[in-house]
Amino acid sequence: MGTIQALKSYHPHQVQEESLSSFKNYIVPPTSPLFGLVFAYFEFNVCSLSELIYVPDGCPDLAFIYYSNRVECHIGGSRLNLFKVFFNAPDGCTVFGVRFAVGALRSICHAPMKELYNQIQTLDTLISNSKEIILAMEHASDFITRVSVCEKQLITRYSKACFKSQYLVNYCVKEIVNTGGMIKVKELADKTYYSARYINTLVEDYVGHSPKQLSMIVRFQQSFYDFYQNPKQTLSNLAWNYNFYDIAHLDRTYKSLVSVSSAHLFRMLIPGYFDYIPNTINDQWLSSWRVPPYQGHIAR
Repeated sequence: MGTIQALKSYHPHQVQEESLSSFKNYIVPPTSPLFGLVFAYFEFNVCSLSELIYVPDGCPDLAFIYYSNRVECHIGGSRLNLFKVFFNAPDGCTVFGVRFAVGALRSICHAPMKELYNQIQTLDTLISNSKEIILAMEHASDFITRVSVCEKQLITRYSKACFKSQYLVNYCVKEIVNTGGMIKVKELADKTYYSARYINTLVEDYVGHSPKQLSMIVRFQQSFYDFYQNPKQTLSNLAWNYNFYDIAHLDRTYKSLVSVSSAHLFRMLIPGYFDYIPNTINDQWLSSWRVPPYQGHIAR
């Protein structure tokens, strides 16, 4: 398995997950063979009927949902909107997930990532010999064991993958991240000696988004999490720090991704944040997914 250069400066965040008291997180270290391919493993518990709102991050997720009598497995593609996931678990459940690095899932997946855009599908439709992964994970009873089992399964698959195009994709993504989403496709073409059209096609295939869309996601993620950590700063200061012309420019970017302004989003996802803008948040801006019954589930 070749070594993939990791995106050291890009740390995607899902703040509603991370705010849960049961949340556990293991970021893949540089010593791991999966460094640069998998960003992190995570786990949290869900009690009764619950819902979580996810923001765009450019990363596909592999999720194993442990109920009292079965295990379900789904892959969620990247998205360009707010996404609400409903968990209908009267007895509670545990969610264990793998957050892949941007563009890294494509090398072991049947389908282009643009076909998984804004979709959630079962594992067996996208990855060969998925039953082997599910059976191995079904017997893993704690977070550390699940990380170990999942890592072994992924290393086996990535060891057989072809990384010829992955290197170019990772270079383009790295440039987007390192410039804070400010690089243009023409500049990527000049740096790589490939045409802008080819780069657009390849990045969409591996990431699910065009380079321009990914640049917006990177700026969104970095600015949003900065404000999440320091909500006392002004929006004008936030806009300045992330190379937006002004608050209006910041809000246009947020609205193009999540359909609401920055202040509305902060009100929705940052506890205790209040703004002068009236609270008009409603579900019309949210796409949603209800965890469905898994056909042919595995009894634990």
